[in-house]
Amino acid sequence: MRDAIITLVAVFLAVAALDDITTDHDTSFVTERALLIMCTGWFLVLAWRVSQLGRRALGRTSLVAALAVGLAPWALGPGTAQSWVCYLVLLAGLGWFVVVAVILACSQLFQRQKS
Repeated sequence: MRDAIITLVAVFLAVAALDDITTDHDTSFVTERALLIMCTGWFLVLAWRVSQLGRRALGRTSLVAALAVGLAPWALGPGTAQSWVCYLVLLAGLGWFVVVAVILACSQLFQRQKS
């Protein structure tokens, strides 16, 4: 359950950083990009953990989504018109991790009910 909660917090922080990058007129976005790097780090750790639990397909898909979340923001800047594909890739990756968090939370709940 802890991994699911941390994942949801990371998704929330990544969306907040993405919002700042696409709506602000700053030129560097150092804090926002650092936050996205930290979130990507967590997503990579989560993908590895899920793979180690025997859910290899979920772990591999999560690895691809983590790489997308990590690489897509570098093409983003103020506004989404010039980089809408990267914006959609990033949102899809973050959406994937919401799904993974729900899967992890539900599997924990089912394990508790069986015990």
